[in-house]
Amino acid sequence: MLEDLKLLAQIQALDSQIDEREEKKREFPRRLIPFKEGAERIDQELREAQGDLEDLQKKRRHEEGELEAREIELKKYQRQLYEVKDNKAYAALEEEIARTKEKNEAAEEEILEFLEIEEGRIKGIKEIEDELREKKKELSREEEQAKQETEILDQEIAKINISRQKIAKRIGPSSLSRYERLRQGKGGLAIVPLEGSSCGGCHMNLPPQIVSEVKKGNRFVTCENCNRLLYRKER
Repeated sequence: MLEDLKLLAQIQALDSQIDEREEKKREFPRRLIPFKEGAERIDQELREAQGDLEDLQKKRRHEEGELEAREIELKKYQRQLYEVKDNKAYAALEEEIARTKEKNEAAEEEILEFLEIEEGRIKGIKEIEDELREKKKELSREEEQAKQETEILDQEIAKINISRQKIAKRIGPSSLSRYERLRQGKGGLAIVPLEGSSCGGCHMNLPPQIVSEVKKGNRFVTCENCNRLLYRKER
């Protein structure tokens, strides 16, 4: 077989190994997506729950402020009872005191309801926080695993590249340049073996003359369909 062709076949095998590892590296970010989305979903749920709790607490504090103001008014009315001398004014004050007490009793009940709801919301937020914490731990573990696997793949790629460089130095510049152009335009596969009478790249049947030329290995032969270089596998 033509020496450059033989060496290009070896280069292609190494490049395919590199491509395989690079594809695995590209898969890691995709693998992390479900974990990131899960954590983001729970984080959003937590923010919404916290927002609802804040709104509820604002309403309670408003009611407490209103209650406190009415309590001050109530004490003022009660003091005025001892000061009025007119029965009609006395009756009006008693009526106002009764209405204020009724409002305060309703407000106290509502505040207690707010507190009860808040207690449930706080408990729910705690559960969401625990779930988010676990999701973040899970994501962190997956990221660390991906990092370790990436480092291993990078080490393997570096070793393969050393072998590739040694072989590339033995190939004629024009042959190597032709290979690189083909590889770039053919999805990483520039040179393929003859499989029976078919192209190992596109799997189309080849004319007998082409098959014969590939088997001789005296010159570069390309597939008439996909234009990839063809070579005969050595036994």
